[in-house]
Amino acid sequence: MNKQVILTFAAFLFSLVSLAQNQIQGVVLYHFNPEYPIEGVFVGLYNQQNNLMAVDVTDEEGIFEFENIPDGTYTCKATTDLEGADIGLRQAFLIWLRNLGFLQFEPIEEEAADVDATGVVNMADVQFILTNYFVYNQPLPAGEWIFTDLTVTTGLKEGGNPIGGTKVGDVEGVFVPAGREENLEPVINLLESVSVTEGQVIQLPVKLTGLDAIKGFGLVLDYDNSMLEVMKVRSVNPDLTYSVTNNQIRLSSMLFDQVKSTAFDEVLVEIEVRIIRQPELNSPAFVLSEGSHILDEQGRVNNEGAYGIPVLKGSENSNSQAFVFPNPVINQATIGFYNVTGSSVEMHVFDQSGRLMMNHRAFLPQGWSQSVLPIESLASGTYHLLIVDPLNHQLLHKQMLIKK
Repeated sequence: MNKQVILTFAAFLFSLVSLAQNQIQGVVLYHFNPEYPIEGVFVGLYNQQNNLMAVDVTDEEGIFEFENIPDGTYTCKATTDLEGADIGLRQAFLIWLRNLGFLQFEPIEEEAADVDATGVVNMADVQFILTNYFVYNQPLPAGEWIFTDLTVTTGLKEGGNPIGGTKVGDVEGVFVPAGREENLEPVINLLESVSVTEGQVIQLPVKLTGLDAIKGFGLVLDYDNSMLEVMKVRSVNPDLTYSVTNNQIRLSSMLFDQVKSTAFDEVLVEIEVRIIRQPELNSPAFVLSEGSHILDEQGRVNNEGAYGIPVLKGSENSNSQAFVFPNPVINQATIGFYNVTGSSVEMHVFDQSGRLMMNHRAFLPQGWSQSVLPIESLASGTYHLLIVDPLNHQLLHKQMLIKK
């Protein structure tokens, strides 16, 4: 099969015949799955001399059709410029299981598994996904589509063989052209604050709770490189791969030879840092970026666990302190807050001209907690966030908030 554009689509074809004309009709599906018809695929009808006779575009049900076709043998070929989904750690895990003999791939899955385009599926394909994404900080290698050709002879009452297709790397066969929609929103618990001083070298843990066992993880941690210098990253798993670029740490781990039990407050990684400057307020050492995920013992993405992020204690020791992450914000900001006693607060968002754009009320319990501030309706720009105690008319916190 020519690996130009791995579109994945499958099709089963049927022909209707009359004396005056022939009609060829088929359907384009993703991994032969009738739940995933693909709309917007160009299907060409070629004769035995490889001349293009007709072109159709699949509809919302993935159906294409050619009418008034003379008797003969034809080949249906497909192509598309549809955007495809990225390939994640789950796919690397499944390819690894196939290489160990625990899974058997269908031919179309074999095509998808050859992500480095060598013609052979092996551990190099697993490493290719991990290295490109987590070490070289590149998008996962899942951009091409492959089509199988379908040959049909008019006049046959039975349909031809199905058309098969897949996207490179998508051995699971669950992606649609627009990408898989998954809720990868992580749950974050802030750990007890740690006092730090300038020049100090300290080990900061990133923890996981709430899961019995895991098979791997992929984490992207943002940090303030004007405050922290990352020295090294340690893990109980020797297969950890990581890179540090500017203000981001990218980590991946696949527990190939064992099932890792995660007890309460299990440490995923420990990051050794040097404190360049002491934070002005209590703030998290790292911000977990979108796309970070855990694989459970079945190798599935599981977001039921909660990540524990260490908090660095600032130089100011006020009773009420807060921070926003991520900042800049895309759709919603998480407000981390520390209170000596639990209380209700109001979060006011003002634009640069002083207009009140949003007012959000939340109850924040004693100690460290977090609350989500939805800002989807705000336009991109810079805003002022004020957190106040409405009962005592006291300003608890203020800072700049940037909306992407």
